[in-house]
Amino acid sequence: METFLRVRGLKKHFPLKSGLLRKTVGLVKAVDNVNFDVYRGDTFGLVGESGCGKTTVGKIMVGLLEADGGDVTFEGKPMMAKRNLAMRKNIQIVFQDPYGSLNPRMTVHELLAEPMKKHKMGNKTEINQKVLETIDIISLNKRDLYKYPHEFSGGQRQRIAIARALMLEPQLLVCDEPVSALDVSVQAQILNLFKRLQQERGISYLFIAHGLATVKHISNRVGVMYLGQMVEMAETKTMFDACVHPYTRALFSSIPVPDPTHKSNRVILHGEVPSPLNPPPGCKFHTRCIYACEHCKQDEPILREIAPGHRVACHLSEQLAR
Repeated sequence: METFLRVRGLKKHFPLKSGLLRKTVGLVKAVDNVNFDVYRGDTFGLVGESGCGKTTVGKIMVGLLEADGGDVTFEGKPMMAKRNLAMRKNIQIVFQDPYGSLNPRMTVHELLAEPMKKHKMGNKTEINQKVLETIDIISLNKRDLYKYPHEFSGGQRQRIAIARALMLEPQLLVCDEPVSALDVSVQAQILNLFKRLQQERGISYLFIAHGLATVKHISNRVGVMYLGQMVEMAETKTMFDACVHPYTRALFSSIPVPDPTHKSNRVILHGEVPSPLNPPPGCKFHTRCIYACEHCKQDEPILREIAPGHRVACHLSEQLAR
């Protein structure tokens, strides 16, 4: 498949300041040497515990944060330099909380028209026509155009947020936990909308979530992050059926099964997640891993391929894959 978004060695470190003079006393390594690809018309799911850095990755992709290192290319063009409007309009984001991301003082019509006005795309008539076409895609009525965000349900607000992102006809949509705050029935509607849009428009998704069932439903490939690093990547079926990394196994064993007779083989992790301000040497997961050896405590594993399309950052990946 054609590589659409290519990320290599991505880093984002936040300085920790203290004292009256606000001197930097440390660095929080939110994203530390992350690599992945998103293919054209593909959905790449990014999962992990809260605080693992997945949302930071998404914000870097849309330019809300500047990376401290690494190489990111979009359609073969470097993205790390200052981005122009043409590049920005091709990558849009849908946030987790639509009520927080939609201006409460603007009507739906104003919210949808704003991106086109910002990018100077079309006159008033063309913008109005595009608004009408987009509102129809998300299954809202024309009379809803002059309502405010607080007049809608959570699912409807998220549809409006999706519509706003679609106004510029982006090629890549970063979805930052877009359904986690919604009811299950509404989640299904939004996910089906995402899949329909991908089929009709060929949009690529970077889908960030902690709901593993959601990721399994919508993603073609999945990457698992732990403490700012990618620990495993594979196609969705491989990841859910034959994951290798001990952290991935523990994470996926927590997925509830809707069968009262099913005996779960839950992997319980002991200990706390290390601080990204002072991560342990070697493999960052070794403090919670039951398979950890001296090699794990000293040398950091690299993300390497153990099977076609399946990459794992673990010194014991060959033994665990058997």
